[in-house]
Amino acid sequence: VSNEFFHARTCGGAYLNKKRLSVSSVNEIHDSRLIINPRIFEKTDWPAPWPNFQEASRSSMAYRLCLVAAGIYDGAVALSRKRDWDLAAADLVVREAGGIVTDHNTERTRHPTTVCAGPRLHAALLKLTKPLTPS
Repeated sequence: VSNEFFHARTCGGAYLNKKRLSVSSVNEIHDSRLIINPRIFEKTDWPAPWPNFQEASRSSMAYRLCLVAAGIYDGAVALSRKRDWDLAAADLVVREAGGIVTDHNTERTRHPTTVCAGPRLHAALLKLTKPLTPS
């Protein structure tokens, strides 16, 4: 429908149709473009306020990750549970585009959270969201 075909191969790069992908080089949350569910801001107990950023939402987590891999968005955050099979293919696309996909608690097949961005922005997003993640 969208004429978008994201694909990647280990050590072979990531592509949108025939265009090689690369995550953005943004390293701060302030003024970044994030794909995030606006409902996470309904929480009143954030320990620190979020810096200003451009917000977007998409329903598919895999699609969100691919949009980060393409550099269309700088990062994606989900504070709801995902499983390996929801993330595996898009994780490869992101890694081959130079990005990182993790949760706050690794080594599980059921992930309570998902954080995706280029290496420097990823660290900032993890730090900001860590206090309110399920253990």
